[in-house]
Amino acid sequence: MTVGYSHTGSWSKNSRNNLLVWEWSYDKITTGAGTSYKFSSIPLLAAVEAEVAVQSVDSSKYIDRKFISDSGTDFSLRGGLEYVLTEDIIVRGGYAYTGKAIDMVYGLKDVTLNRVSFGLDYYFKGGTVIQLFGRYTNMAPSSPSESRSVMEVLCQLKLNSF
Repeated sequence: MTVGYSHTGSWSKNSRNNLLVWEWSYDKITTGAGTSYKFSSIPLLAAVEAEVAVQSVDSSKYIDRKFISDSGTDFSLRGGLEYVLTEDIIVRGGYAYTGKAIDMVYGLKDVTLNRVSFGLDYYFKGGTVIQLFGRYTNMAPSSPSESRSVMEVLCQLKLNSF
């Protein structure tokens, strides 16, 4: 179970010309629940979760004249699998769907978000872990605008002992 509140406020400015480029604020109250199941016959863990969010967004991008002010209820569904390949290697994959997201970069409301993620952990002796993580996100607005996609790949080194 999860319950949370977050507030983010930000701005960007061209200091040389004292020009405000973009300012935005985002408030979100979330509640959700999930569960997981570890299979006994194979080294696999499956998880699902659902989340409902009440959000309020106010974004003013002066640089390209994209303004959005909206509030409403959003819902998300997420699921994933994690498989222990060897004693030192774990692989995982997941999928997330969000039904009424807001894209502040392009000033779009009612955006359907689909995200596919993948990851791999490699455990060294002594506790150090290399994590490779990637995700592909597609955002499609309900209006007849073009969708946009983002691909991210990250590598992280965790030093759990010194």
